[in-house]
Amino acid sequence: MNKIVIVKDFLQLLSLMLTVDPKQRPTAAQLLTHHVFTNVQFDISHIPIAYAEEVGLKGLIQSICIHETFN
Repeated sequence: MNKIVIVKDFLQLLSLMLTVDPKQRPTAAQLLTHHVFTNVQFDISHIPIAYAEEVGLKGLIQSICIHETFN
């Protein structure tokens, strides 16, 4: 997937999330099925631990790294 497609997909998702009318705005569950979340292959272990700590993922990433080391 090229960067332009990813940006367009993300902007579409953001537009859906910012829909003013709550009756027209998708629910969180519906948004989580958007192809931005379902089609992008993302490896969480590539997040540097320093950044992971800021977003609360430090323990998860450390456990992934330890698991990969022993496998």
